[in-house]
Order: sequence, then structure tokens, then C-alpha cells
Amino acid sequence: MTAELPAATVQPLRLLIVVPSLKRAGAETQAVELANGLVKSGQAVWLFTFELETSLKIRLDERVQFISVPRVHKYDFAPIRALARVLAESSIDVVHSVMQFSGLVAWMAIRLSKKSPKLVIAIHTTEPKGIKEWLQDNLVYRFVFKRADQVLFVCKAQQKYWGQRFPSLKDNSTYIYNGINHDLQSDASSERHAVLRRNALGISADDFVFCCVAGLRPEKGHHLLLKAFSKIQQKAFLIIAGDGPLRDSLLAEAERLGIFNKVRFLGEVEGVSQVFCASDIMVLPSLAVETFSLALLESMSNGVPVIASRLGGAAEAICDGVDGFICPPRDLSELARLMESVVKERTNLKKMGSLAREKVRNQFTHTKMVAEHLELFTELRTSGQRKQIST
Repeated sequence: MTAELPAATVQPLRLLIVVPSLKRAGAETQAVELANGLVKSGQAVWLFTFELETSLKIRLDERVQFISVPRVHKYDFAPIRALARVLAESSIDVVHSVMQFSGLVAWMAIRLSKKSPKLVIAIHTTEPKGIKEWLQDNLVYRFVFKRADQVLFVCKAQQKYWGQRFPSLKDNSTYIYNGINHDLQSDASSERHAVLRRNALGISADDFVFCCVAGLRPEKGHHLLLKAFSKIQQKAFLIIAGDGPLRDSLLAEAERLGIFNKVRFLGEVEGVSQVFCASDIMVLPSLAVETFSLALLESMSNGVPVIASRLGGAAEAICDGVDGFICPPRDLSELARLMESVVKERTNLKKMGSLAREKVRNQFTHTKMVAEHLELFTELRTSGQRKQIST
């Protein structure tokens, strides 16, 4: 069953969401959807950014009060001072900071404002990408985590990972799964839509199609995907939707591997359902960082099963071999074997896709995500007690 949003409190919650930017990425998308859901439920919501990129602003409900104060250099304190003024003037109940750096900025602004809203820090990463992030977590952010009223994760596995790194988080952390608006997803099983989209891409109705929807960044594993795809003996195509710094090197890699004519690079796509409607299965071969992918949920919601790396909460969303597949990260031979096997056994994919769609409808909805955030924020405002969910 889909969770219902609780009725608006007698006094609406006054929530300030702090996120570095509104670039097109998972954490930023989730922040916008959370803001929209909360303002629709009758809460007063502000959203504050301090980096230049705001391309997702177009998706922000006009009732959300948007404030952008971009920093002009690395140690620019202007955004912190501006954020402190918002806190001082707007009687904010809860500050919800998205990602570690936002938590630091929010904590400093709270101290400067001399106000005492509750501070929530939402973490959207698992393993750090490198030594720099590891040092920042250990030397700076762990200090801020201890001063937060709640540290929030997006899945059990992520909460467990961070709790092992920083045992103090076991006292003030919980998790809330990401959710999507299932009703906005297209029916990817529609044969007419699939044929039209495939024709536009030069792919026939009988061909097998893999897809990958992810930013073209190193941690997403596109180079591994291309190598695995090149090993498939059966006729198949690969659609890659997304853009990023690796675009040129991926184009060159596809050419080098001799698969360029079987790969479709679509760039940034508005409305990824059009990608899923042309696909038999999605592959997310992430190497690091992945926690609880919105693209994974969108694919499942469209009835397209997923092969995903065993990172973050992938195994909490996918029942391996039932409604999708889990693959060890960085394992080229196993990824290639899985991709080869699904081409040979494609008749099973429609049943898997139906089960995946039903799972999202029941467990990972936007309404449920917003309701659980509102419950947490309201609890913090009214009692000040820390909600704890142990793994």
C-alpha cells in the first residue's frame, strides 16, 4: 500500500532545505521532489543553494521559496552569512542539509544566526571516491555529524556502512528510502511506443536492447559496460542516456572496441521513460558512490528490470534473479556473463519487469518518501528527540 501524507499540522512546519546546487543529479533531484511534496502538503518550504548550477529549478514548485547565493571562490563566506539571515528572519523549525558540505555550511550558519533550528544532514554517498573525500569525512564532517540532531541515509546498507566508520552515528541516524512518482512513469511495455522509439534509433522491434541512464562520470562504470557489451555474441544494441566529462572518451572506446554502430549515445534526455520504452533491460555498472539510485527505481517502475552493481542499497531494491540482477562491482567477466545470459533468456524479462514495477508501486513511492520525511521533521520540532533506526 502507498503511504498517505499526514494532514497538515495546526502550525505548518517551516523547513529550510540546503543543497549545494540544482544540477541534474540524484541527490539534487530528490531534494527538489522532497521540497515539492512538502509544500503541497501545506508546509512552508525554503530551498537554498550556494553553487552556480540551477538547471533543476524549472522543476521546483513555485510555492517553494528559492534562494541562491553562489559562492565566488572556495572560501567565500557570503552564502553562510546569507543563510544565517534567512534563519534569523524566517523562524525556521528544521534545516535539512543535503550532502556533507551542505551540513557544514548549515551548521556554521546556525551558529552565526544564534537561532536553534533542528539540523538534519542527509548523506547521499557511501564509499568515498578518493583520499580527499576520506580525509574530509574523517577530519571535518565527523565533527558536524555529532552536532546534528539527525543524520539521514537513503538505505539500510548505507547507514550500516557509515555507522561502522563513525560509531557515534548509531545514536542519531536513520534511513528513508528514495521514492519516485510512479504515476508519472510511462508504460514501457507498450509495443507501439517501443516500436516508434526503436525505429527512431535505427533499431528493429526484434533486436535486444540494453540501456544505461546515468551521468557520464568515472564512478558510473560506463567503460566497464562498453567492454562487457563488446563480448556479447548475440545481436544486441546499447542505449546510453546522460552526459558528462567522459563523453568523448566513451565515444572513442566504443569505436576502439568495434561496437560504435551498436551503441546509441543520446546525451541528456528529458523524460527517461522514452529510453526505457525502447529497452529490454537496464545496466547500472557503478564502481563507487552509488547509494539508492533514482534511475534504478524509474527503470523498475517502467517495467524494465535492472542489472546493478552490489553497491549501496541495490540489493534492498532488487531481489536477485526475481525482479532484477545483482553483480559484483568491477567484475567484467561476471557482468558480461549476465548480459549474455539475459539476451539468451529474454522471455523471462517481462515477468521480472512486472514484479519490479509492482515493487516500486508498493515500497518506493514519492508519497511514502515525503510522508516519512515529514514525520521525522515534525517529531524533531515537537519533541527534539532523535529518531533512531538500527541496522
